[in-house]
Amino acid sequence: MRAFCILLFLLFTTNSISQRDSLLNLINTTSIKDSTYVDYLFQLSKSFSDENVNQEIEYLQRAKELSRQENLSFSEAKAHQQLASAYRNKGVYDLAVREAISAKKIYDTTALKSEKLLTNSILATLYRDQQFFEDALKINKQNLKLVIKDQDSPTKARYFFDLGNTYRALDSLGKAEENYKEALRISEETKFTPGEKMIGLSLGQLYKVKDEYKKAKNLLNSVLPYYKSLDSKANIALIYYDLATIASLEGEHKFSIPLYEKAISIYEELGKLYFVKDIYQKLFIAYNIVEDTPKANEANQKYNFYKDSLDNQSKKALVAEMKTKYETEQIEAENKLNQKRAALAEAENERNLIFLIASVALIILLIVVFIVYTAKQKEAKKAALIKQELNASQQQLALEKQYRDSELKALKAQMNPHFIFNVLNSIQEFIVLNKKDLASEYLATFAELIRSYLFFSNKGKLTLEEEIETLEKYLSLEQLRFSEQFSFSIKVKDSIPVEEIEIPTMLIQPYVENAVKHGLFHKKEKGKITIEFKRVSEKCIACSIEDNGIGRKKSASLQAKKTNLHQSFATKATEERLALINQQNFEKIGVEIKDLETEDGEAIGTRVQISIPIKNN
Repeated sequence: MRAFCILLFLLFTTNSISQRDSLLNLINTTSIKDSTYVDYLFQLSKSFSDENVNQEIEYLQRAKELSRQENLSFSEAKAHQQLASAYRNKGVYDLAVREAISAKKIYDTTALKSEKLLTNSILATLYRDQQFFEDALKINKQNLKLVIKDQDSPTKARYFFDLGNTYRALDSLGKAEENYKEALRISEETKFTPGEKMIGLSLGQLYKVKDEYKKAKNLLNSVLPYYKSLDSKANIALIYYDLATIASLEGEHKFSIPLYEKAISIYEELGKLYFVKDIYQKLFIAYNIVEDTPKANEANQKYNFYKDSLDNQSKKALVAEMKTKYETEQIEAENKLNQKRAALAEAENERNLIFLIASVALIILLIVVFIVYTAKQKEAKKAALIKQELNASQQQLALEKQYRDSELKALKAQMNPHFIFNVLNSIQEFIVLNKKDLASEYLATFAELIRSYLFFSNKGKLTLEEEIETLEKYLSLEQLRFSEQFSFSIKVKDSIPVEEIEIPTMLIQPYVENAVKHGLFHKKEKGKITIEFKRVSEKCIACSIEDNGIGRKKSASLQAKKTNLHQSFATKATEERLALINQQNFEKIGVEIKDLETEDGEAIGTRVQISIPIKNN
């Protein structure tokens, strides 16, 4: 009967649909739960890998639990390994790290070089995704050292490719390109087409980061037909996503939107909520720029929905797995207890045995109990270690989530829709008054400012020169908006090398915005803003933002009377982000806000003093 089932399976493997149906039939009809049954589960999970990640995880979990019950250590390690990749694709990184560590612990006790290398590669990728770049780099170099003297093969190309990915994450773009090209050379010489296409895709992404958009688009468009021919939905979605991002960086937002929508439809079908959430965030910005407010609001609502859904899904998956583990351990304990009871009953029935035999049996039983107890203690220590590693990973992920959320809040503050629409209305007024030159000039400045915000929002830092240029563009547009009701000046003292010093992105502009909106907006006389950079020490510079506005007390009073107006949250978002940056760095950024008053206590303005540690690029 068993041989007949296997023959039936082979006859129905002509295409993926019939193969899946045959596997489901075998799993439902086969009563013997052994290594062959586990292989069926692995094959079935693989058939869902590019379509439904939740189904893939379900069958891999069954394979893992059955392997553990039947003491199939290699199959259990394989299940841990494939679950790590599946959870990564789903965006649940805490579970992915735990599964990868579990697989590594088993493979490290074997002589399976290829499986050790693959597990290390998966773990390095997870560390890279969570920005533990030095740990990832260490593992990638160890892998490459193990295969560097081997003959050229697709496997060897893979580990050059992995090292290139980590260097790209570390912004070592030259080393990343060097390793990618070596991987591409090996793939071409060994005629490994899948490797050639995957490396071509990654090189396209690398050139996107290097702002070589023409090269990036050529590579991405060249590999797209190959993945379409394979119906590789995950890679097709990734290419559309990258092409959309390039269009946004080039300011072609009308072209980026349909590409984002193609990518998001595929990711929703695959159940990859992490990418769905990220794309809806970018669609929110794009729709705001093209002034499609309803769609922008819809995209923002969906972003918040998927963000909450992703958090809840991670928690549910963890609870379900722990419940399964608890139930399995209870069954094992009951079986062992039943075995002990049977042994005692048998001894009771054999009273005619001499005392010596009974004593020996007792000693053997004590040894067994001792061995079981010792094994349990070892397992408990291993579980505690895994739990400790998982807690550290979860804490890091929580910190990263807070950091990204604060960046998004700061970006939202900079991309204030009221500011965008008011500037565009002012430009429209120039056009109506036939002041085409002024309209063209300000429209170009506005486009450059928006492009700068989008570009620098993806980076953690920028030079002081770039920050000053962005502030000049922003204040020029605010002057247009308020009909030249204020003037501004930006000064750099003490011969500060502005092109070398780097500061965190989205740091100074929110305070300048507050000076304009809350300090000068209600001032009857002409206002003035002075921004001054000066060196405090060899390792620190100071930025002073001073206005001659109505002061914070009067501004707060006016705001309280106008509760229906848009409430800026730029300062709050910046404070949250500064707290996170200062938590991660030894040298702290300091902010001091002072009300300027006459001797009679009359408000004559506000001064914001920001102390910034120097970082050279």
